[in-house]
Amino acid sequence: MKRIAMVLVGCMACIGTLFSQVTPSEAPTSVRTWDAGKLTWDDFQLQPAREGQTSNLEYFIWNRTEKSHFDTLKIQGFWVGNRLKNVNVYRTMLYACVDTDSSWAAESYRNEAQLRYNQVLFDIFAYQVRKAQVEADGLRKPQQLDSLFQKVMDSTYLQAEQYRNASDFGNDLGVTVLWENMLQDLSSKQETPAPFPSFAPRRFGIGAHAGLSGDLFTGSLGEHFMPVAGLTLGVDFSLGRSVLGFNGNVDYVHLKKAYHTHQSWTSDNTYELFQGDITYGLILHSGLSWRWMPFAGIGLSEISNVNSNEGVDRLKMSTVVWKAGLCADYKLCYNLNYMSNDLQYIALQWKCYLSYANFYEDLKGLTVNVSLSVNIFDRFIEVNRENFHGCLRRARGLFYKVW
Repeated sequence: MKRIAMVLVGCMACIGTLFSQVTPSEAPTSVRTWDAGKLTWDDFQLQPAREGQTSNLEYFIWNRTEKSHFDTLKIQGFWVGNRLKNVNVYRTMLYACVDTDSSWAAESYRNEAQLRYNQVLFDIFAYQVRKAQVEADGLRKPQQLDSLFQKVMDSTYLQAEQYRNASDFGNDLGVTVLWENMLQDLSSKQETPAPFPSFAPRRFGIGAHAGLSGDLFTGSLGEHFMPVAGLTLGVDFSLGRSVLGFNGNVDYVHLKKAYHTHQSWTSDNTYELFQGDITYGLILHSGLSWRWMPFAGIGLSEISNVNSNEGVDRLKMSTVVWKAGLCADYKLCYNLNYMSNDLQYIALQWKCYLSYANFYEDLKGLTVNVSLSVNIFDRFIEVNRENFHGCLRRARGLFYKVW
């Protein structure tokens, strides 16, 4: 019995790790982000030309986890309706930056043409970073960011080399103007990142709950035993609206009347009731605040004395029971995490079920169980990448025209 309770606690701990929250990185120093405006010569260190190079723009991607809060949020989905309430959105945001300590330019080449040349290089990089934001939202593991960053750097290098050669390193102002117009056109058609990307919940979900429970016995079972208070634990696996649950309740039981027919059950001992079950539930309603689910299943009901050995002093009786009931979740908040690609809600869960225990012919009756728990439920999500691919195709077409 204790082993089963430990397993359930372990399962709940695992569920808690599904929602991985990454600590935001510190803001970098001595940098200029692309959103801060056009480059100036103040963003470059003064250094002499070397190896035929008159300037160098040192750019990099800065990423951090950002949290947004929405009172209500409209989403796609088959099970959750159209809206969520009290939603925290966790998202990895990418920023195109220039390291102003490592960027440099020769004094004799600090002119308008060279400044515009470096700005075009920065615009190319920023465009690739903004395009990669949609891909970042669809990544399943934070480690995949490294390969995405490398992809951005490779794409930027190819386009920057094309521009460098065509413009003779910025000396051909006509080519620079052409690229400025092209990038401006691309940026105007590039969709501004939404507060949250479009997504749809997947069919599979997993949840865990823990809380307090209480029982009421009827019949001859109620004449001898009276439950005092208990603990309930459980995990749920869902597919669409179907939910498979594994639950366990442990209650301390007070002996009201001695029982001697099969074993001597007296007030000298402390007793506990364990109820473990497997249930099937069907989600009938999942709205803005409430989720309702009737369920039914089969389980084990066992009463035993506490802290006894398995020898002659061991008192135990058990029986298989069928049970049915209703489960209601009142949703407190949602956590939408694009880093782990999951949608999680935290709820207060009320559960009530009936079961019939027949330990012996003279010791049987109904058990009414009521519990109040904290429930954490996760569904994985699928980010909508349709807009991204359409924008990518348009961008390729424009680049091909220029090249």
